[in-house]
Amino acid sequence: MATGREGEARDAVRDAAPATTTTRDGEATTRWIGRGETREEGGERGKGATATRRARDARDLERRLGFLVSLWMACVSRVTPQIALAGVVGAGAQWLKLSACDETQRYSTTCRYAFTIEAHYAVSAVLSFLLVFRAVQAFRRFEDGKVAMIEVKDALRNLASVTDVEAREPASGSIASMFSSKDHHTPTTIEEFQSEIRRLCNLTFAFMRQALRESRFGVVDAGVRGGKRDVSTESLLHRDDDGTPNVSNLTKRDERTEYAKLAVENRPDAVMIDALTRIETMHRAGVLSERAAMEAFRESQRALDAYRQAMLIIETPTPKQYSHTVTVLLFAFIFSAPFALSSLMDWRTPLVSATLAWLFYGVNEIASTLEDPFKWVLPAHPLNVIARRIEREMDAFKMSKDVVGIDVDDEPLSVDSMNYRRWRNPFWFVIDCFAWEKTTLPHIGRQIGLAAVVGIGAQLLKILVCGWNVTDSSQCLVTFDLSAHRILAMPISLLLVINTDWGYERFISSKKLVVSMQNSLRSLTACSAIFTTAKNDDLSAVEADAREVQRLSNVMYGFARIAVRELISRDPSGNTVKLDDILTMDKFGGACKLCDLVRESEHPELKSLPVHAFPTWVGMRLNAIFEEYGQSGAMTERFSAEAYRKVCNSLQAMQGLMRVVSTPVPNHFRHLLQVLLFFYVFTMPFVLSVSYQWITSVPVILVALAFYGIAETSTSMMEPFSWTGPRHDLSGMGSRMFTRHERLGAFAMKMRGSDDTWVKLMDEAKILGDHLSTAGGLYRESLGANRSKKSLLAAPSIRVKNISNYEKEFKTGAIKNMQALRTGWSFVSCVFHVRNTVVPQIALQIALTGAVSVLANFLKIHWCGSSVSNVTQCSFTFDDKAHVMSGSIIGFTLVFRLMFSYSRYYDGKGLVGVMVNSLRCLNLGACTMMRSLNRRSSPELEQEINDDV
Repeated sequence: MATGREGEARDAVRDAAPATTTTRDGEATTRWIGRGETREEGGERGKGATATRRARDARDLERRLGFLVSLWMACVSRVTPQIALAGVVGAGAQWLKLSACDETQRYSTTCRYAFTIEAHYAVSAVLSFLLVFRAVQAFRRFEDGKVAMIEVKDALRNLASVTDVEAREPASGSIASMFSSKDHHTPTTIEEFQSEIRRLCNLTFAFMRQALRESRFGVVDAGVRGGKRDVSTESLLHRDDDGTPNVSNLTKRDERTEYAKLAVENRPDAVMIDALTRIETMHRAGVLSERAAMEAFRESQRALDAYRQAMLIIETPTPKQYSHTVTVLLFAFIFSAPFALSSLMDWRTPLVSATLAWLFYGVNEIASTLEDPFKWVLPAHPLNVIARRIEREMDAFKMSKDVVGIDVDDEPLSVDSMNYRRWRNPFWFVIDCFAWEKTTLPHIGRQIGLAAVVGIGAQLLKILVCGWNVTDSSQCLVTFDLSAHRILAMPISLLLVINTDWGYERFISSKKLVVSMQNSLRSLTACSAIFTTAKNDDLSAVEADAREVQRLSNVMYGFARIAVRELISRDPSGNTVKLDDILTMDKFGGACKLCDLVRESEHPELKSLPVHAFPTWVGMRLNAIFEEYGQSGAMTERFSAEAYRKVCNSLQAMQGLMRVVSTPVPNHFRHLLQVLLFFYVFTMPFVLSVSYQWITSVPVILVALAFYGIAETSTSMMEPFSWTGPRHDLSGMGSRMFTRHERLGAFAMKMRGSDDTWVKLMDEAKILGDHLSTAGGLYRESLGANRSKKSLLAAPSIRVKNISNYEKEFKTGAIKNMQALRTGWSFVSCVFHVRNTVVPQIALQIALTGAVSVLANFLKIHWCGSSVSNVTQCSFTFDDKAHVMSGSIIGFTLVFRLMFSYSRYYDGKGLVGVMVNSLRCLNLGACTMMRSLNRRSSPELEQEINDDV
């Protein structure tokens, strides 16, 4: 039986009464109190209750510790090949050293098969930080998935409770008598209506479960290794064997036929449209109040918004550039470490090497398993358990029926390690190292090549200047000690990880903003299609307006796309994109092409506006439509105001997107990081040439890959709307949104009794092989269907203007920022930059440091001579251990200060954007929602206002 976080399930008796409690993670559960039980008021009392609570807490702690242990052991089983191979390589390194070198060299690095540990020191810090960063981000994704599912669960429960509590008998007549025969959703009783809403809530989560898990992984069968995964529509809709509750049990055959025409990810939206259509029917009948209908609408949108956030997690995996860099570093680090450890550990090298592989690959495996929280292989969120809880909470509203008891799905789940081989190649850690496409290797080829050349040059220079017998860095002028690099390793590693954190935060927050905008636009289309009253049961006018709202919603997204991608940078070929090109072709728009969505009569007006004003232009027209609904009585004031909020939310998301593309990381930081990287990486060969000799290029390439690979990954993630690297496919997301609006709008009209558009879409889908059309055909016909209606906004006097110098500078600066440190040999040339860097501000410190170093060397030679080779031989030479320790502490302090400073810098831009958007929404509402007074203003004032608009 589940305990603790899973909640306590109790058997119920007939005529039991529900009592709502809250679990530790904030989930509301229903506890049933029968005739023989006593209600607990004010908490548990007495020593017996205290002992029971302590025992329950102990069991909960034991269960959690057991889960962690089983998870760790499962990860150990998953990294068994790495552990075994590391042990074999360790034994081979020790055997090779003993067979090729003398006994006197057993514990010395003078053997050519035993290397010093310097290169591993340099890489270990950045690799450790990268693994921890990945694990932290993976756990955030895992936790966000749980939060999204709890949000869905709470929203669906609240939706059902609104209809259950707020429904009342109409003032006169029966419910069925108030509707025409055209209405397809006329219930006969309130109980039938409430039961149908509960069924649709269960069906909504069932479709969400399928979109998150079954549609990707199919039906799981733990008894079959390597079995074929069934993700067909037949399996999902007509069988759904592993689903709880089962889709086939919740739907009828004709319903499944209709849902089969929709994409898997859009089926929850369609079910919510069905539920909202029924709720609006009850609202018009007087069964539900306007407030209740509004609350139901908000809860439905909250559930769908949380579902889209869960979909965002699985649709936005960790960038391949990052995972590939970590994979290569892990492989090179783990399987070269035995050759550096053999001179220290002797025959203990295999054990130490296997332990290193277990620790590093284990952390990486935990992170990779947590990154997808919706799968069959645990750790994953038990979607069936959440679904059964929702089903029981729906049953809780049936006060006169038996309550479902404990279900097998409520049992705590265990980690599945036996079935893991079905999902991943066991030797991925070797295969993935040779990947090339969509990795950082094409972008850092120059750095790696130059590092290899410098490595060979360092060895040649050492031989020419000092000969072959150099065994210590103090014996040659062109070989450096590791001290300086050891001090810099920690701060540079922290800088790289913080830079990666900034890049990933911008990368994932930009995707969230796009999803937030799409959620608001979806709510607008649903509001216009469902909550608009048709005069004389004529749905043609409502359908025409709904299509206009769909068009403007798609235009809003299209303008956001071009504002953050096409018009702010160049196209993939390097050509500058102009607004005329987009309005006439828009070849990168996918299905949501602006050339098909924007009418020619609107082109002059758009050309007179700056790019960042385009979304406001669309928002003005959207709000004007809903305000006209409110003034004419076709839509209630509550829903008209709700539409205004959704318009403002979409504009706020647009403002956030503009912040991402217009607020690059300051050039001072980027220049400082590049200078440190350059000198650290390309002076490393002169440190390693003493030990590695002719293979110095190998560890230097590893160091270059580690540092420049992570720098390139973080830089590319800071450009989430570029054409290369890790990016968000705005065209693909727009195409899916376009088809979703098209299908769901037609589905809403079908639910209201007008299925002509739905049938045409179905026929069109069959002709195109179940692929939706792209901005043509039916949609273009709907735009051409002219309806006699006066203009919603008076046409302003257009003053066509040339693009301002500010916009030119902004676009030029954006292109420079996107290409900074990523073009050709800029990683070398940037070292000599002075303007707009930190060099002028710290020139005095740099000069003083140089003078002190000259003085220190003069004092050493003057007092101790020029033959000092050890710090203990002179009173003016210090050991580096104190500086290494203090350097790490100072580096942490400086990096954290830098992190906080950038947060203040970036958040400051965000707060300015919030203020700007608030003022914009205020003006938008004033221009579209203010109603005319009885007295008219002077013609001069009207003309001035019209010109300002």
